[in-house]
Amino acid sequence: MKLGTMFSGGGLFDIGAMQAGVTPAWAVEYDPAVADVYRRNVGDHIIVADVDDVRFDKLTDQFGEIDWLHASPSCKHASRGNPDWGETADDLRSASAVVTAIRTLRPYFFTLENVWPYRNFKSFINIRNAVAG
Repeated sequence: MKLGTMFSGGGLFDIGAMQAGVTPAWAVEYDPAVADVYRRNVGDHIIVADVDDVRFDKLTDQFGEIDWLHASPSCKHASRGNPDWGETADDLRSASAVVTAIRTLRPYFFTLENVWPYRNFKSFINIRNAVAG
C-alpha cells in the first residue's frame, strides 16, 4: 500500500504507517527546516512546497498512484487553547488544497488529523463533502 501525506511535518505519521507495512510514496511540507527533519526520519521523497502549489496529477506521474492520502492541516486556529482561535482564510485555503488532492488522486483511503473543534469549521465540512463525493 502506498501513502501520500500533506502537511507532513517531521514524518511521524509516515513512520507509524511504515510500522504497519505501508510505503510512503511522497510527502508535502512547506517549511524547509521541518522537511529536512522528515528527510532524515523517513526519506528523500519529501516535496518542499505550499500545498496550494502542488500539482497532484504530476505527483501521480512522478511517484505512481497512492492508495492512502493523509492530511494534517494546522490545528492552531481550531484549538481553544489559542486565545485567537477561529477559522481563518489560511484554514480554508489549506482545506481547498486537500479537496483538490482528494478529487484528483481519488485514494482508496483518506484520513484527516486535527483537533476536535475543527469539525465545526467550514474547512472540515468542505473536506468531508469531497470525501462523500
